[in-house]
Amino acid sequence: STTLTDVIMGTKKLNEALANAKKPRPADPKIAELEADIKEAEKPIPEDYKLAQLRKDAALSEQQKSQKRLTAAQDIAWAIINTPAFLFNR
Repeated sequence: STTLTDVIMGTKKLNEALANAKKPRPADPKIAELEADIKEAEKPIPEDYKLAQLRKDAALSEQQKSQKRLTAAQDIAWAIINTPAFLFNR
C-alpha cells in the first residue's frame, strides 16, 4: 500500500525532473563554429582590382565614342604637344 509520504516524495521527484527538463540545453560548440562559418560566408566578396579597372576603361571608351569631336581634338592636341619640334622649342 502507498502512503501519503510516498506520494508526496514521488511528486517532488517528478517536479524536480520536470524542472530539469525545462532547463535550456548547454550550447553545442559545433553549432557556434558553424554559425561563425555562415557569418564568414555571408560577407561580400571584394571586387577584383583588375576587373574594376576594366569596367572603368570600358565606360570611358563608351563615353569617348559618344564625343568623337572632343576625342579627336584631344588626340590632335597631344600629337602636337609630343612632337620633337614642340618639345625642343618649349
